[in-house]
Amino acid sequence: MQLLVRNAYITVFPLNLLRLSLDKYFISATGDVYSTKRGQAAVMYGNGNHYVTLSNMTYDKRTLLRQAKEHHEWPSHMLPNSIKIESAPAKTVPTKAAPAPAPSAGYVIATQTKDGLIFGSKPKVHLTLQDVKVEMLRLATLNPGVKFIRLKIDGSVIAGAVTWE
Repeated sequence: MQLLVRNAYITVFPLNLLRLSLDKYFISATGDVYSTKRGQAAVMYGNGNHYVTLSNMTYDKRTLLRQAKEHHEWPSHMLPNSIKIESAPAKTVPTKAAPAPAPSAGYVIATQTKDGLIFGSKPKVHLTLQDVKVEMLRLATLNPGVKFIRLKIDGSVIAGAVTWE
């Protein structure tokens, strides 16, 4: 998951996967703790200290980081001391409509439920991995607790005369 911190995206692990009481708290690969409890902007907690108070409980950040790394959902791309920071997308004003994306390539987002995947009635095809990650972050921020997944479109077929693209 990525959070917007001071105009940059930072890869973080949601601490509510460790303890439900830590909803809207996150930890980075370097052990920095962030919160979105007061809105969408992430705020760093306990900067420079080993201990941090979250939801009226004091935690050792090193212990939280160790537990997060041991969790089965710890993203494999979160390596110690190599935090992924990407520039926030610049706001642009389009001068003309963008061409429609090719249906045989890109990414779509679905909601995962116990019954399966739910797609929107007209799911947008995101052309780049960065675009789909930004959209997933936006959706997750607006819908806490909902699991969003991305699916890669890498081909298509047309019935009738089988034509692979």
